[in-house]
Amino acid sequence: MDRATSVVYRPMMPRFIPSSAQCIALSSFEDRPDAALFNAAFGLLYGTGMYLNEMLLLRPIDVAFAERMRLLISGFRARTLPVPTGAADRLALLLGNESAGTEDASIFQKNGKTIVDMTVLKELKRRSRLFGFPNELGTTDLRIAFARDMAEKATPFEIIAHMMGYRSVNQLQAFLMRSAS
Repeated sequence: MDRATSVVYRPMMPRFIPSSAQCIALSSFEDRPDAALFNAAFGLLYGTGMYLNEMLLLRPIDVAFAERMRLLISGFRARTLPVPTGAADRLALLLGNESAGTEDASIFQKNGKTIVDMTVLKELKRRSRLFGFPNELGTTDLRIAFARDMAEKATPFEIIAHMMGYRSVNQLQAFLMRSAS
């Protein structure tokens, strides 16, 4: 039999996107010595919808403490993001740690070295397996979960798009459509 005729059609299963409770649980681990670092990172990725590279570049001077914690994101997609309570608590814990660095250094450093995106992805995949999720998660899955949860809370799509760094609702919709396939 020809190799081409032996191919079995398998329909694509929709990608698993964790629920709000599962995303919160992902950022609530204490099983590693640097748990505060990863708990804050995952809390911010899911809680704000920010890009991984934006999170990795955050400095203590980018965090505004007032009635509610806010992040000042600079660069190409400059904006101010509110931080939900759980993620704010995790970030405050990390910032209270004396090894968090100086005002000019990234918050997400360990022993003076910035965590690279592969370290965050590796830990996210490990936690996905530990939870028994049907597929390993990536940071994009946390952004999708953020958008879905905000939409379920009746947040206008214009606000969701702005928080995620998109210039328009059309860009957000295109991202969500690409992510669904």
